[in-house]
Parts: sequence; structure tokens; C-alpha cells
Amino acid sequence: MTGTIKKSAVCWSLAVLMLLTACGGGASTLEGMVENSPEAKEAIEAQCKDGQTVEVDGNGLIYTYKFEQTFKGKDIKTVQKDIAKKMEKSRLKFQKTAAALQESSGLEKVTVKLVYINGDGKEIYSEEI
Repeated sequence: MTGTIKKSAVCWSLAVLMLLTACGGGASTLEGMVENSPEAKEAIEAQCKDGQTVEVDGNGLIYTYKFEQTFKGKDIKTVQKDIAKKMEKSRLKFQKTAAALQESSGLEKVTVKLVYINGDGKEIYSEEI
């Protein structure tokens, strides 16, 4: 689950870095740059699979992962702890993704947010980097 997101973050950011440099079009947000680039839109759409979606909102890149299974009670706490542990190990990669997007776009305060959704549609974990 988070392995897929980590790989996607790296692949997506590399593809979009090249596109933003070439196709920024004078937009004032990351979202505007992506809107001005059909290639960037395609790169984002290609990442939306296996319960994962990728969105750009303002200067934020949002990865949302939806579990098929609905966790309840103690299982939710266990899953939250597991995700938090995995985030400790992968946080630096997401910080690098945000920094690379910020540098290539010339924008300030580019963020990466990860959101995990339970099978019942409720958010069980999120973190913004």
C-alpha cells in the first residue's frame, strides 16, 4: 500500500518536473500548471489505480488511498499505527518530492498530503508534508 504510493510519488514527480519546466504557462499555482498541461494531466491519471487517486489542489499534491476493507474498533487503531510507522520511514521521500516540485515550478510552499480512507468512506489517517 504505502510502497505503491512511494513509487508513484517518485515516478509522478519526475514526470511532472519535466512537464512543469516545459509547460508551466505562467500559472501561479501547481494546480494551474497541471491544468495548462495535458501531459501533466495524463501523468496524474496514470497514477490513479489500485485504490489510489492523485489530485493537485492549489500548491498541494494529494495522494488518497482507499482500503477495500472496512476496519472497525481496535483494527482501526492498529492500521493507523502501522501507517504512521511506515510514514516515518517514507516521510523524507515525500519531503524531497515536495521540494523538487517547488524548485521546478518556482512556487512557494508546495506540499504533499497523504490520506487513507477506510472501506466505509471515512478518513482514518492523513498527513501533510
